[in-house]
Amino acid sequence: MHKNNQLFVQVLQELEQMQPYVQSHGGQIELVSIHDYNVLIRLKGACDTCPLSFYTITFGLEQRLQKAINPAVRIIVQD
Repeated sequence: MHKNNQLFVQVLQELEQMQPYVQSHGGQIELVSIHDYNVLIRLKGACDTCPLSFYTITFGLEQRLQKAINPAVRIIVQD
């Protein structure tokens, strides 16, 4: 499997594990694209306007991806 495909699959797997938590709050995280270790996501539903979404993304998703995949992973939220 190509490295980028493997990274994409790994990110999707981690996102799937977080979705129940996010959905329980009325939101959703959509994977838009990955370039190098920059993961572009879009927040939907309640997450889009939630003032605490920064914490969910930074201390939840980003740290989870850094531990599971690579410390270089960075989350970028698309408006």
